[in-house]
Amino acid sequence: MRDPDPLAETLARAVAGLAGRRSLLVVDVGPASVVVWEIQRDEHGLPRARMRATADLSGAPDVFLGGSARRFEGTTMVLVNTTGDTTGDTTGDTAGDPSPAARVFDLLGKAWPQATTISRPGTSVPDVLREVISEEPLTVEHSLVTVHADRSGRLSLRSLPLFPAGARRGDVTRFSVRCHSADPRGTVFAMVTWTSGRPHLLSVDSARLGVGRHEITAELTRPGRVRFRGAAGFTTDERSWPELLDALPSALPPVTSHLVCAVEVSGSQERVIARLDRLEAVIKAAASTAPSISVVSYGSHAFERRIQPSPVTVLNWRASPDAALSTVESLRVQGPRHPGYPFAAAIECALHEVTGRLEAGADELSALLMIGGRPAHPPRVSTTEILPCPERIDWRREAALLPVLARVAICDSEADAADPIWSVLGGDRLTRLDEPDLTGILQAAALDSPTPYIPFPLTEGD
Repeated sequence: MRDPDPLAETLARAVAGLAGRRSLLVVDVGPASVVVWEIQRDEHGLPRARMRATADLSGAPDVFLGGSARRFEGTTMVLVNTTGDTTGDTTGDTAGDPSPAARVFDLLGKAWPQATTISRPGTSVPDVLREVISEEPLTVEHSLVTVHADRSGRLSLRSLPLFPAGARRGDVTRFSVRCHSADPRGTVFAMVTWTSGRPHLLSVDSARLGVGRHEITAELTRPGRVRFRGAAGFTTDERSWPELLDALPSALPPVTSHLVCAVEVSGSQERVIARLDRLEAVIKAAASTAPSISVVSYGSHAFERRIQPSPVTVLNWRASPDAALSTVESLRVQGPRHPGYPFAAAIECALHEVTGRLEAGADELSALLMIGGRPAHPPRVSTTEILPCPERIDWRREAALLPVLARVAICDSEADAADPIWSVLGGDRLTRLDEPDLTGILQAAALDSPTPYIPFPLTEGD
């Protein structure tokens, strides 16, 4: 174990005592010159050292004790003799022939009685200062810049505290973040301090991390500097703070997290299978972006006692894409339901069921895909001559109440030939069964939106 370094201990105490804009001057009297180092705390509360003045030994008395000497008055000072030479007498009665460095050191010591004097032959004052500053405990918390998305998708800057005041070099912390986009520019890990309610940038590193959750390790290498380690390598990022802020969008585009699929399973074998084929294609295409999918089947109302009704059936609700695909295959094996009433289908009842279920889980963004061809039943006797819904459900009211981000539909007929209800059900995108526009369906349902670049990570749980 090394013996304590008196100079390092002296400087550590002096640096710890700095507050506000107060300065510490360290005067290094060497064999050939005198160098003055000034230490002040910056806007982060971190001590920073800079060379304040320098002079050779012969000119040092004039430089430091002449007309400009007042600039050093009232300042905390440490006077260091790094030559080891002394006058042999600090009272003024010199013995022998002291060296120039010894004479200057003695002269400055008498001129600056407030200074702490110390002799450390052969010591590098810059090295000691660097070590002292690196070892100082933090006086201000160091935080990582993150992004928070609220329920509307609006983005705002947040911060994740990594190293509290009092943390020291070598301290390590581990945390989880989510990356929203995989971009060649990388995810930015910007460290800041907060003063007066505003962030002040300390350092900027970045890494090319994939989309998703990542475990990151952070090590405090010195006050103001953090080293990150993760699945990818981190490098210094030269982008400025304004550049990073300009790259941050104000909000995320709406993204559907729940796709509700309602498919008509009454009709001819060929027609029902074609609808199920289209449903399967949509589910497969949306599987990477829609984490939950619901499958609802509906058929025709039965108005004859001997015919059992084909009720609306919720086959899956907020299931995985794989589970939804299994359900579609089961429907394909079962084949069409009894055709029942030939002129309409229970669309209004399907909408009623979906609306009720979506209102109970309104926290997620949903889209509705309807696949079929027949019109809905009116709620009461009307001029259409279609029998009214036995439950007197009004499809227009149910459609107006649907809490969905988008309505898309695949209709058996051309839009011009289809019943007007299909223009409502496919309000964001209506396509034909025999020539479906899957890309248009996905884009309209916000299942194929381009992922914007978000430079900062999202904290786990946002």
